[in-house]
Amino acid sequence: MRLRYSSDIPDGEGVLLANDRGWRVEIYVLANNDPTWTLVALSGASEAGPQTCPRQKLQGPYESRDQAMAARSAIALALIDQGFTLNAVDFLRWRIDAQRCVRDVRVAREQHAPDCRFDPKDVL
Repeated sequence: MRLRYSSDIPDGEGVLLANDRGWRVEIYVLANNDPTWTLVALSGASEAGPQTCPRQKLQGPYESRDQAMAARSAIALALIDQGFTLNAVDFLRWRIDAQRCVRDVRVAREQHAPDCRFDPKDVL
């Protein structure tokens, strides 16, 4: 598979794609608690209510927002190739779920933060 990038994908925080079988995909680029970014993709049935937990996929961390936006663009174009279309009319409904995913990443990274301080005894 060859990655493609497009400037036609909206530059906002989230992108909504849908297909004719009633499936929707929302892709978000959200900041972590450091200078990195996480890409969160949520998918599920269009008729599913907000209580229904969508499928989740996370990628990252990306060192800059531009890198994460480029990845989001490539994923959106791959989905368009598979029959999805950009939906600028409907609203993004899984924003809170996306925030929850990134919060879980933040908590895990804080709990398992490496100690990168230099200790001369480690060299000997």
